[in-house]
Amino acid sequence: MRGAEISFGQLAGQPQIGSAVVTQNLALAGVRKWRVKSFDRHLIFYLPLKGGVRIIRILHTAQDWWNLLELTQQG
Repeated sequence: MRGAEISFGQLAGQPQIGSAVVTQNLALAGVRKWRVKSFDRHLIFYLPLKGGVRIIRILHTAQDWWNLLELTQQG
């Protein structure tokens, strides 16, 4: 899955490029999301770290990812 590798590299080099999401899950405070290159219906959820990122989950947009990650939907 070359698109995922490219996306992971982008995130590692620029951890703040993804959109911040609001979560009720304290373990995921600061989580961000980014689309997988060439797979527009897959989202990478990650936490920015010094020197890179920690990938939390990759989910298809058809999944109820708001509830899976205990996120607060933004209007």
